[in-house]
Amino acid sequence: MFKKWLQPSNEELIKAIYVKNEAEAQKLIAKMDILELSKIYIDNTALIWAVDKGLEKVCEMLIPKMSEQAINHVTNNGNTALTLAASKGLEKICELLIPKMSPQAINHVTDNGNTALTWAAWKDLEKICEMLIPKMSPQAINQVTNNGNTALILAAWKGLEKICKILIPKMFEQAINQVTNKGCTALTLAADKDLKKIYELLINKMSIDAINHTLTSSHKEVKKFIQEKISYNNILAEKLALFLKESFLGKGKDNINNFVKMISAAKFYKIVNKKLLTEYLQKQEVDNSKFIIEEMNNFIKTHSFTIARIC
Repeated sequence: MFKKWLQPSNEELIKAIYVKNEAEAQKLIAKMDILELSKIYIDNTALIWAVDKGLEKVCEMLIPKMSEQAINHVTNNGNTALTLAASKGLEKICELLIPKMSPQAINHVTDNGNTALTWAAWKDLEKICEMLIPKMSPQAINQVTNNGNTALILAAWKGLEKICKILIPKMFEQAINQVTNKGCTALTLAADKDLKKIYELLINKMSIDAINHTLTSSHKEVKKFIQEKISYNNILAEKLALFLKESFLGKGKDNINNFVKMISAAKFYKIVNKKLLTEYLQKQEVDNSKFIIEEMNNFIKTHSFTIARIC
């Protein structure tokens, strides 16, 4: 009981943090218990005040001594300690916080539409992005900020090739085609950073409209590459569409009498991408295009092992 009376107050600690008296703050923390350290003062915890002031050593002392609820506290401004640390580029603090954040807090969206992931991408915190992505929900990964950015767009903007590769398979159709408030796409930004592997991956995933948007604002060499890639994919789509029409629409399912050809078609299908083939069939106004796609998917599921070995 006397110990509680003698220990410093949370308000004293926050005052020391506010004036950036790091040495005094550390002395106070050493004398305080979890209940006092976890209190809220003017809508913020001591941890959020310390993150805001960039006092990393103070944060390191606070994190193991605070309650789970206090660590996951959301301020009236819509920040958690993690989103704030990421926005300030405090990599070490983010690294300490991530394992302690609840699922709700790790997916938290701030008032300006950011997540810890979008901030981490913007601040070049590659390691933090890698830690966050497996822990986040698909919705949070695909979050669009108030500026029209996604984590993928920001990663491309910052030239984070590894993060782009991780994110691309996880993006929803709308998010991968997202155009920012400044008129950029992940593809235009990847092109600007000369991330050839990334914009090649993106071309196979993005809609024709989004790709055309890129063609109006990219460098000459990038335009040439994209146009050649589209042309190549269209040739593959055309050949595959013709073969599938003959197989699935010629004489019904019994017409599939050449298994090797179908395996080859599956290989083309994997290269061309389901979405691009669908768009091609619709553009060409092919009857039963939906049926063709469904039958191709069923064939791949049935013979996935053989396709994997041959392709």
